[in-house]
Amino acid sequence: QISRIKMSKKDSKKGETAQVNVVIRIRPLNGLEKRTGQVMAWGYRQNQVYLTAKPKSQRTKVSKFSDTFFTVDRVYPPSTTNEQIFEGVGMKMLDGVMNGFHGCIFAYGQTSSGKTFSIHGSQKHPGMVPQSIQYIFDYIQDHPGREYVLRVSYLEIYNEIINDLLNPSGTRLRIRESKQKGVFVDGLKEEVVMSCQQVLALIAAGESHRHIGRTNYNEVSSRSHTLFRVVVESSGKAKPGSKRKNRILTSTLNIVDLAGSENAVKAGSTKRIKETGYINKSLLTLGHVIFKLSEKGKGHIPYRNSKLTRVLQNSLSGRALVAIVCCMSPATSNIEETAQTLKFATRAKKIKNTVSANEKLDDATLLEKYREEIGQLKKDLLEAKKKAAEDQKNKVDKEELTKAQENIEDYKQRLEKLKRLILTSNKPPEQIVAAARRGSILGKGGDKMSSLRKKAKSFTLPRHFFMPDEAPDDIVNPMENPLGTSAPSSPPDTNHLKTPSADDFDFKPQFDSDDKVRKASADFAEMQRTIEDLKQKVQNKDGQLRKAMEEIKRLQREIVKRDTALREWEAFYQAQSNKEKAQEGRSVSPKSPKKSRRSSDLLESADADFDSPLVSY
Repeated sequence: QISRIKMSKKDSKKGETAQVNVVIRIRPLNGLEKRTGQVMAWGYRQNQVYLTAKPKSQRTKVSKFSDTFFTVDRVYPPSTTNEQIFEGVGMKMLDGVMNGFHGCIFAYGQTSSGKTFSIHGSQKHPGMVPQSIQYIFDYIQDHPGREYVLRVSYLEIYNEIINDLLNPSGTRLRIRESKQKGVFVDGLKEEVVMSCQQVLALIAAGESHRHIGRTNYNEVSSRSHTLFRVVVESSGKAKPGSKRKNRILTSTLNIVDLAGSENAVKAGSTKRIKETGYINKSLLTLGHVIFKLSEKGKGHIPYRNSKLTRVLQNSLSGRALVAIVCCMSPATSNIEETAQTLKFATRAKKIKNTVSANEKLDDATLLEKYREEIGQLKKDLLEAKKKAAEDQKNKVDKEELTKAQENIEDYKQRLEKLKRLILTSNKPPEQIVAAARRGSILGKGGDKMSSLRKKAKSFTLPRHFFMPDEAPDDIVNPMENPLGTSAPSSPPDTNHLKTPSADDFDFKPQFDSDDKVRKASADFAEMQRTIEDLKQKVQNKDGQLRKAMEEIKRLQREIVKRDTALREWEAFYQAQSNKEKAQEGRSVSPKSPKKSRRSSDLLESADADFDSPLVSY
């Protein structure tokens, strides 16, 4: 659904429903987990993850997940590269951003699960941020009919305090809200950028101010959440002499690198207990917000409970395309943390957003301001040239001529600077046509993607934060050591990884072949059909039981009705008997006691007959 984002103007105003794109990335076991005897505890296939290591102890919290399949859009195995993640998640998102849709990508997971590696990458394997930057500038080159203005910002949330990474003096920034901007960070520095190298240099400068630290999981662990934001303004090129203003598309791309949730005891970071508390609190609030958004009756959504959710409110509240990369550790020592990550992923998959292109016809946009300023500078430059020509013709002083020439040069420099800030394609038209014939920018063709990969490998990133070129011998995949640090000078505490061991689990077979997958799918379908048949039978029995209960109630009502009639007949018969006795008593003479006794006998026999149920009925 995210790929279907090119809409007509009529459709863009109405908006389109788009589900959150959720993928899971499984990292391989790292060297520390291998040395401590950990094994893979999770199995996976195309879009599902399931637990294969069932704890023998039934008292563990993860026992209930032993028969659960966590379903998302796609599952990336341990051998996946950052380029494949970008091709599957980032390219679709960026195509929407360049067409006026807001977008948000963030990585979620426990500490040491590969989030920072997926977002930033390494020297040889650039992540989501550098590849996205390169893609944006390549997109501009492939669309010569439009003009673009890009500005970027970079912030971190450390202990619930917002700091500007592009401006070291910008600390303790506040969050504001307005009708025009929505929720925004007041005082955050935005840099207008003109090239990919300039953006990467800003990121490298910002990373030097980010809070990092050492734990038992990582030599270099992120201790804060970071948000890299790109604002894109674009419109069609203005025709010469036309006074009509073009509509301007304004969109925002947020790429968030979340700090990982962690157990302070397992991480060995008791000195950083305050950091851990703030990190877990913000992630817990994010999980609560996702849970509320996934429900039908949403009710109150607690965006204000954390700075993280408050900053992301515009993206999470349904006005942006959202993609989540859930990074997970497959080791047996992290089953509980991984299960929580998978629960978060399945909840986020239920969220649906209504997105639309953001068009503006407003002088407040930066692109329109630059255009007006360029037009004014052109007029001023033309007047300065005319005045200089007149002064030269009138033979004024050399100082006046020099001053006029300096003004002309100043106007030219300012004009060139503004023109550089408005980005346009400088490719010849024939190259654009040839590129279109090879395939669109979203296609899976090798030419476009291979060129992106070649350019991505030439990125220059801060070496202190990522993997060195010489990887340890036991590392086969860069995801095994996401932050790329060498072995620590002193061995970390590994007691938390020695328990539980592989002997504490019963392992189920994984779906390692297509035949087993098909057989399991057929068995599952047969079980579903059996359940449906049983449900139908229960419904039929329930209908029969309901009819029987209605018949019993009808008979009970009939019994009450007949019992009432019987009592009325009994009263009537008693009244008739008393009347007959009274008449017989008056007609009998007092001198004949024998006859009187016979009458009483008759009355007694009549009473006896009345007591008989059959006669009374």
